[in-house]
Amino acid sequence: MKKQNNQKRGEAFLGPPPCVPTIVVRKHRLQFQASAGSGLTDVTIQCLADLLMVATGATSGVGMISNFKLRRIRMWGPPAATLVPVTVSCDWIGASTAGLFGKSNRITDTSMTASKAAYIDTKPPADSQIAQWLSSSASALALCRLAFPLNAIVEITWDFVVRDDTSQLTVGASPTAATAGVIYVRPLDRLTTNFLVPISYPTA
Repeated sequence: MKKQNNQKRGEAFLGPPPCVPTIVVRKHRLQFQASAGSGLTDVTIQCLADLLMVATGATSGVGMISNFKLRRIRMWGPPAATLVPVTVSCDWIGASTAGLFGKSNRITDTSMTASKAAYIDTKPPADSQIAQWLSSSASALALCRLAFPLNAIVEITWDFVVRDDTSQLTVGASPTAATAGVIYVRPLDRLTTNFLVPISYPTA
């Protein structure tokens, strides 16, 4: 019996190697702070496609993402000292405009006190196209529409595939004073209002 078991282990060792996925898939959270308030900020497909950029020059760069899946958005709106109501909202407008199925959904919260932030935690509608894996492209299709006050925090949770082919997707808005070879996180709304600045990462 022992000899037979050793033989089986030897056969397994000499067999074909296991299949190993070669793509790099990462799940990550990123936070952004609003440099100004906005009642209407679209986050488009290309906004996310350009979110991770490697600079090729002072005013040029290419996206590092080939596919992505947006899983969650959380928002905090800091209360105003003057007791003026503060509102944060996320409208999943892309759920009714991308693909042939799905419906939009809007989540909102308003703070009426000086000690509690407005807060929402929302996910793309599960039956919509925008809840699936999407290909990075120069598409201006809005996945969601955000509203937030000054200094609001927007957090996204997403999965992405690091681009591993020879194709290049030039970013939609040219960086400013970038250093070639450096990886930057771009503002979440870089192609629209350009208010949501990444926290703790270099940006350009």
